[in-house]
Amino acid sequence: MKTKSTLIKLVISIGFIVLVCFKVQWGGFVAMLGGINMPYFILSLAIIVVMLMTSCLKWQLMLRVQGRRLGFLFLLKNYIIGYFFTVLLPSNVGGDVVRSYYTGKHIGDQYTSAAAVFMERFSGILYLLLLAIVTPFLQPGLLRFWRIIIPMAGSVLLLLLFVAFAANERIIHRCNSLVLRIADLSRRLNGRLKLNFLNKLLDKAMTFYDKVFEKGMKFYRKLRKTTAYFKNKPVYFIAMVALTVLFYTWTWLNILFAFRTFNVDVGMVKVISVLPIIMLVSMLPITLGSIGLAEGAYVFYFALFAVPSESAFIMGLLIRFKLLLTGSIGFVFYLTYKHRREDYEEMVATEIEGKAEE
Repeated sequence: MKTKSTLIKLVISIGFIVLVCFKVQWGGFVAMLGGINMPYFILSLAIIVVMLMTSCLKWQLMLRVQGRRLGFLFLLKNYIIGYFFTVLLPSNVGGDVVRSYYTGKHIGDQYTSAAAVFMERFSGILYLLLLAIVTPFLQPGLLRFWRIIIPMAGSVLLLLLFVAFAANERIIHRCNSLVLRIADLSRRLNGRLKLNFLNKLLDKAMTFYDKVFEKGMKFYRKLRKTTAYFKNKPVYFIAMVALTVLFYTWTWLNILFAFRTFNVDVGMVKVISVLPIIMLVSMLPITLGSIGLAEGAYVFYFALFAVPSESAFIMGLLIRFKLLLTGSIGFVFYLTYKHRREDYEEMVATEIEGKAEE
C-alpha cells in the first residue's frame, strides 16, 4: 500500500514538473543560468546554514525545557542526518523520526526526544498559519485572487479549530458525537430506502474517519502534554517564539537571495506577502518530498507579481539544489555515525511517536 502511495506521489511530482516546463521560456532560463551573481549565490548557500542553526537552537531549547541538556553540534549533526532521510532517501522513515530516534537513544528517553521534535515542528506550523493570514495584506491587490483567499481561509479555520480544541477537550468529543449521530441517522434512512450501496460507502467513510479521529486525539494529547512544560517557564516560551520568528525571517531572505543569484529583483515585501502561502501549499502530502509541487507553487504565486515563469522556476531549482546538498552532507554524517543496521530496522518497525503518546 505504501509502495503504491509512493508511486502515485512520484507520478504527481513528474506531472507538476512537466506542467512547469511547458510555461518556461528556455532561452531566458539558459541566459539566467549563465549569468549567476556569485556574491548572492554565496549568500544563498550561507543562509541555509543559518536556517539550520536556528532550527537546531530551537530544538535544543525544546529539550532543555524538559530538563535535557545536549550539545549543539550533536543535535546539528542529527538534524542534518534527518535531511538525508527526508530529501534523498525514498523511505517510510522521515527525518523527524530519525533525529528523534537517535537523540532519544542517546539520552535513553524516546518520549522526551519525540516531544521536543514535536514542539519544534508544531510551533513553526502554527506561526506559519498566522503568517499566511496576515502577510498577504502587505500587498492588498493579492486579495483579489482565489489562490490567495483559499489558503488564507484554510489557515483561519485551522487556527480557530486549534484554539477551540485546545481550550476545551469536550468540544472535540461533542463534535465526534455529532458526526456519529449523523452517520447513524444516514444508515437508518438508507436502510428504509433500501439504498444499501450508500451504507457500504458510508461504512468506508466512517472507517477512514475513525482512523483520522484516533490520530487526531493522539495528536491532541501529545500537544497538551508538551505545552504543559511551558506553564512555569515563560522565558523558554518567549525564546521559542523569538527563534520561530527569526527562522521565518531567514526563509524570506533565502528566497530573496535565491532570486538575486539570477539577477531577479522581486522585492522583500512581495516575498514576505506570498511566501507563507507557498510554504503551506508545498506541505500538501500529494507529491514525493514536495518535488514539483514546490517549484510549481513558486511559478504559480510569483506570477501574481509578473515574475516570469523561468525566473521563479530557476529560483526554485536553486532552493531544491540546496536541500539536496544538505541531504548529501547528512548522508556523509549518517555513514560516519556510530550506529548499527539494527537501528534503522528498529526505526522502520517502531512508531516512535506512538511510544511517546503511550
